[in-house]
Amino acid sequence: MDKFLDYLKDKYSDEIGVAFSFFEILVFIIFLVVLTHLYSMHGDHVWGDLIFIKISTIFSGTGSIVDSIRIIDFIVALLTSFLTRMLYNKVKKKVFSFLEKLGNFDEYVQNLTSKYTDTPIENEAIRFYLASEQKQDKEKLFKQLSFFHGIGLLSFCLFITSVMGCFSFNAVDAITFFASLCIMLLVQWASFKFYVSKIVPKMVAESYLKGETIEISGEYKV
Repeated sequence: MDKFLDYLKDKYSDEIGVAFSFFEILVFIIFLVVLTHLYSMHGDHVWGDLIFIKISTIFSGTGSIVDSIRIIDFIVALLTSFLTRMLYNKVKKKVFSFLEKLGNFDEYVQNLTSKYTDTPIENEAIRFYLASEQKQDKEKLFKQLSFFHGIGLLSFCLFITSVMGCFSFNAVDAITFFASLCIMLLVQWASFKFYVSKIVPKMVAESYLKGETIEISGEYKV
């Protein structure tokens, strides 16, 4: 059962990455603006300064943030957003491992599998139709889960940038720090609950209806 749980954790991390593009671009833009403000324009704070800046000051005019962007700012922002994505993926996996240990996840998965094996469906046409429905539902649910984690990635970005601002203490960056941390942790809990209660049953049902087995390292099968 431990190997099946490892499979679920890997599937959880792999599938939710597909719809991150919009949020990854947004995270890159945030890092680019923040880094340019801090190091090219020598700002004192992050959000304590940026929320009071006019939009026109960011995008147009001599001395605007866009006008002050250097090649090094672009490169560092790109690397920082990439590292942020990697760190967020690690956070996802660690939180998943922690949460699945809080409950009897083994028994939950066993109950799901027995639910289908105890009521076999012999008609192949019906099995194929039902399996297709399960797959479609699963893919829609994964898209929703991906959006949730896009919010989580964005909040993680705000968390990191607020740390940059807290080196020179100000209330706005401090509030952003705690708020973004709370949102990120809330997203982890909500996403785990959504995955376990909505998606895992679809995965088990689809596998059973197709007459397939979930193989983990060639040893564990459901």
